Amino acid sequence: APQFPAIVPSLQYDAVFSGSGLLALFIVKRVLRRKKPRWILFNTYFANLLRRNRFGIKANIIRAALASADAIISTSTHQNAVLAEHGLDPRKLFFIGEGIDRDFYSRGGQTARRIPYEYVFSAGRDIGRDYGTLLKAVTDSDIPVVIGALPRNFPGITEFPQNVCVEYFPPDVYRAVIRESRFMVVSAVPDDNVRGSDSTGLYVLLEAMACGKAVIVSRRRAFDDYFTNGKNGIVVEPEDPRALKEAIRYLWDNPRVAQEMGTRNRELVFARFTTEQFAKELAEIIARLCAPRAQTAS
Repeated sequence: APQFPAIVPSLQYDAVFSGSGLLALFIVKRVLRRKKPRWILFNTYFANLLRRNRFGIKANIIRAALASADAIISTSTHQNAVLAEHGLDPRKLFFIGEGIDRDFYSRGGQTARRIPYEYVFSAGRDIGRDYGTLLKAVTDSDIPVVIGALPRNFPGITEFPQNVCVEYFPPDVYRAVIRESRFMVVSAVPDDNVRGSDSTGLYVLLEAMACGKAVIVSRRRAFDDYFTNGKNGIVVEPEDPRALKEAIRYLWDNPRVAQEMGTRNRELVFARFTTEQFAKELAEIIARLCAPRAQTAS
């Protein structure tokens, strides 16, 4: 129902860029059969949505809506592969690397709540994050760990190791907490687990890299477009606390290696994964879709 008020106003535009609104898209394109506006979807969860809804009326509407989009922008090539496996036209699927606000991560940020000891940082509120494995990995460890998350990220967990601090950090303080950490950990569920977004952990990964930090990540195919094992950090198998523990110990005991990885990460992100680059590539796709020739061809 909340999508309905957007339907009529959308008809006056040449293009609509949305991260949801599949029902509105379905009505405009399939029910009203409107070629205008060109509808561009930003894909954060469609691959998992299709995998969660394989049968029934809802599944049919989801597939029809996605097929009706003029373009789908994904932030990983793996997302596009899954969409193609579900029958979507590969010509409508585009990959644009996720973008970080370069200016925000170039500034210092507040340090009013600075943590007065060395620590490893992990953060993110997406329900696809796997903090349970991280907690198992650092139990009985002498390495301090700070986690920036919400209570919903710890279902069934009531006790935390003494070396673990869990807290929510406002955005400007959060940036400082990343910068002051030794390195970061992004522990996420496996690819075959449809909990959370398609690219859970991706934005936190880029935040860490933009702040010049090495990162330990769970193996997820969405990270392959951004991260090289051994160069940008360490990849461990998901739900493997022993492997994660060993990776954390290695980077903790080898700060120079972590620093070198962090330097490469910052250079990579600022060269390829900024909001400016994302906007430029998106604008080019929209311009092609809205060109008179594109309208005639359809």
